[in-house]
Amino acid sequence: MMSIMANCTCRCTCGLTFDPPEDQKWWQPAVDWEPSTEVRTVVRYGEPPTYRRAVRVDGGWMERGVSVDGTGRPGVIPWERVGHCWAGGTHPVVAVQA
Repeated sequence: MMSIMANCTCRCTCGLTFDPPEDQKWWQPAVDWEPSTEVRTVVRYGEPPTYRRAVRVDGGWMERGVSVDGTGRPGVIPWERVGHCWAGGTHPVVAVQA
């Protein structure tokens, strides 16, 4: 018997899905190796880059965007924290052009 949840997209309190995209390369920073240095900017899957994105900098990643500018968010964060949201969820990330 198939579970009803098998076809359900589960969402975090923050509104983003926990499911990765089916049509593009993605990473789960909490468990996957950091992508090659060719990848400079990533977003949590489903989040607009202008709202929040993580940009590779010396020593790690830094969040940028209208939701984080001036909010006192930590400076440089390690790759493992890139997919984390304000609600404590861990989300897949995808590469974007900055």
